Amino acid sequence: MATFGKTTNGASTQSYTSDRKLVSLATPTTSGTVTAGVCRMYTATAVSVPVRMVIYSSTAGEPDALLAVSDDTSFNSNTEADRAFTFSGANQIQITGGVGYWIGPHYDYTTQAVLVSRDNTAGLVRSNNDTFSDGSANPFGVTATTAGAIDAYITYTETSVKTIDGLIKASVKTVDGLAVASVKTINGLA
Repeated sequence: MATFGKTTNGASTQSYTSDRKLVSLATPTTSGTVTAGVCRMYTATAVSVPVRMVIYSSTAGEPDALLAVSDDTSFNSNTEADRAFTFSGANQIQITGGVGYWIGPHYDYTTQAVLVSRDNTAGLVRSNNDTFSDGSANPFGVTATTAGAIDAYITYTETSVKTIDGLIKASVKTVDGLAVASVKTINGLA
């Protein structure tokens, strides 16, 4: 399993008192299939908060099309901790190494502020008011820019194809130094 995004605990937090999605740009080094995600977050007081994780495409350096949404879950804790998310079915999308994706939580503000752990570099987070109950908006929509990056990352299963200098590396069987191929025939023709 491989990850992309911010895996370390930032020294700051971002807090909102409305349904909100927060995303940071992250780039995987390899290609593969998304399976899970993590975001470090908590509430001002212990109250149950519905939450999901989202993955958006990046167009001209901004979040654009919704690519995947994790299964909905919730947490009930005013202690900062990693919250785990599962991507299932069609949301186990293929990601491409070297391509940027905007990742982060989309949560339902209940009665308490939700705090998301982050770094403090200006301009690295995009956020948007987005009603949780009607699903995550596509496209991302109007954004506000805040400091970050948020403590969020995606876990994925790497594609088994290996490359060297951008070329696919193939495994070739040989017999007496000659390559051996399996050939299918139709009506006696290869």
